[in-house]
Amino acid sequence: MKYVMALETTSDICSVAIGNLQHMVENTRVAPRLHNALLLGLIDECLQAIGATLDDCECIAYSRGPGSFTGIRIGASVAQGIAFARNLPVCGIDTSAVMARIAVSMTNMGSFRTTRISRRNLVYSAKHSVVDGTLQTIEPDVLTEDAPDETLTVVPDSRVALSAKYLMEIALENRDNWDLPEMVLPNYVEGDTPWKPAF
Repeated sequence: MKYVMALETTSDICSVAIGNLQHMVENTRVAPRLHNALLLGLIDECLQAIGATLDDCECIAYSRGPGSFTGIRIGASVAQGIAFARNLPVCGIDTSAVMARIAVSMTNMGSFRTTRISRRNLVYSAKHSVVDGTLQTIEPDVLTEDAPDETLTVVPDSRVALSAKYLMEIALENRDNWDLPEMVLPNYVEGDTPWKPAF
């Protein structure tokens, strides 16, 4: 039996899920700034819990941001390292798409926006819609001072606890988007950078 491994590291939550459409295990911790210390251990625990090894994985999915600059890089680097070592494809998924998936699982949604506060107190905002029962991202993340003034429900990151389970589900539904490990790429939204001018 083959599994997808999913890594969520773009916020204070560090989450790993391993599974398929029939069976899944997940290990999630709220661990600000501890992802580098916890992630590999969580992967080992999930593999043991499901009775599998890395040889049983067919894809490594990772949440590619936007979000924590360091967290994104940790998740992407671990995903790429495992994928290269085991000759596996990767699947990078925008964190806003994971947020949208969680929001739809909690309540009936039509068109809505997901928002996250950036490190500069600006807002990452993406627009989503459920069309014929299928969740779609209508507008990808942009960086703004405030969420656009629309008559849409806004789902802020404070209302959504990120989870690798939903990331894994999206990856399983989007096999056509699995890619080579050298294509791992974090999603840094234009206009947001951790670097500050020296003067």
